Amino acid sequence: MLPDHDVPAARRRILPVITLPMGVRRVDRAAANLINGRERHPRSDRAWKRLSHSADHGTLWLTTAAVLLLVGNRRAGSRGALSLGMASLIANAVGKNLVGGPRPLLDDVPIGRQLRRQPRSASFPSGHTASAIAFVTGVALESPRTGLVLAPLAAAVSYSRLKVGAHWLSDVVGGALLGAGVAVAGRLVLPVPAHPVGPAALAGEPIGLPASSRGEGVLVVSNGASGAARRRDPVTLLRKRLPEARYRSLGDTDLGEMVAAELRRRNPPRVLAVVGGDGTVETAARVALEHDLPLLVVPGGTFDHFSRAVGTDSVETAVAALAAGTGARVDVAAVDVDGEPHHLAINATALGVYADYLAERDRLEGRLGKRVAGLVSGVQILRRGRTVTFERDGDAVSRGGAGAASVGATVDGGAVRQGAARTAWSVFVGVGRNDDDVVSPMRRRALDDGSLEVRTLSSGSRLGRIGALSSLAFGPRSTATLRLLGLLPEKEAFSTEVTSRFAVTVAGALRPAIAHDGEGDTSLPDTAERDGYRYEVRLLPRALRVYRPRG
Repeated sequence: MLPDHDVPAARRRILPVITLPMGVRRVDRAAANLINGRERHPRSDRAWKRLSHSADHGTLWLTTAAVLLLVGNRRAGSRGALSLGMASLIANAVGKNLVGGPRPLLDDVPIGRQLRRQPRSASFPSGHTASAIAFVTGVALESPRTGLVLAPLAAAVSYSRLKVGAHWLSDVVGGALLGAGVAVAGRLVLPVPAHPVGPAALAGEPIGLPASSRGEGVLVVSNGASGAARRRDPVTLLRKRLPEARYRSLGDTDLGEMVAAELRRRNPPRVLAVVGGDGTVETAARVALEHDLPLLVVPGGTFDHFSRAVGTDSVETAVAALAAGTGARVDVAAVDVDGEPHHLAINATALGVYADYLAERDRLEGRLGKRVAGLVSGVQILRRGRTVTFERDGDAVSRGGAGAASVGATVDGGAVRQGAARTAWSVFVGVGRNDDDVVSPMRRRALDDGSLEVRTLSSGSRLGRIGALSSLAFGPRSTATLRLLGLLPEKEAFSTEVTSRFAVTVAGALRPAIAHDGEGDTSLPDTAERDGYRYEVRLLPRALRVYRPRG
């Protein structure tokens, strides 16, 4: 760093408690001269500046963490986010007050490379670097391969702080050491659970179902595309435990047509078993309701929220429930679009940035693979994610083309009342009660309490897109910690209501999408983009029969 006599008076107000050795300052000056003395390229300068700004307030890393959680790398995403939060807190609250020091002068930094607004806080350590290294180290401690992929990005963000003249080399090195140390220490003292724990609060109405010890009378359908990261194939285990069952793989075959064909056989199945993620289970539940078949759910996806809720969270528990013939009646929900049946929801259905994210991920998945597609989609949603505009049933929406109905009007006694339309980052409708502190009610904690839980994240959220996307991914433990660190919106940023029917008219928007049970859906009416559509969720109380272990 520069000696104090080389610093303008306005910069001498930052008085460090610990002063770095003169040798370190000389190295800092030499590094700054080397970086700024190179040939200047306007495009390169703009790229470094954009990269540096992308990591402001942890935006880049929280988005990456949210994507990791959304694509199933829960431990890595949670560990990275918690490490980032603690490193940022220590760097800014402790490091800058303990060592501090002035930031570099900008005389030799090209104007095109300088930040839009220069930081006014103390220079040591680099908070951006501490956050970047803490995040990637935390991710690597849980998923080394993912950490290796992200490491070059963290190094680039750290180097960008030198390129834009925001920090000295010693600031970046100190931030890197701090970030790595915080991540390692956090790993030792704060383990991250692999999955949310705790059974559903209500067990569902107990009923007897057809028992089968070897799979007789059971049709097992599986989706090979679900849960690609699983070490053991659940279908292989099922074939050993239920050798007399009939096994069919979905592929490109419609599940409804497949089951209808099986029911026309001489010995039709009495039980429908499904192996796959929540999206596959949702489809199977619709078919089971249509044909009045009990459903055996075997986990085979990334999260398997529904199978964990009903208690069949492994092949062993599912087979045991089938052999005992024990089950329950559980609530599900029907979703209609413009008055026509659209899909069934077993966990939740949603509008807003989450639906946009899933639709974009599904579009790219065939070319990039699920995890890379998820990462790319998260960045795209961060850049251009939009709110959803809607009005509750009974209000008139002002429709005027794609995205035009940002302000609506209703008629009240002959007078026009402006502002009836609401805008939100997300609207989630969960089936049954869910965890209190999460914005996205993906894992139900009640099976037959006769309610829908609607959670709306206000568009006035302080953290905007990053707060919206991140808050949809983190569970209650991580959410509470990140809120304390100021990295997620407060609980008051979203509202909760309990009902048995939720109906709104959604304003037109470019490429509208609906999310249901972890799947993005753009199969809306042709007029939805221009004129909007009516979205209705109706509770179907205790409509679905599922196998469930005793107790």
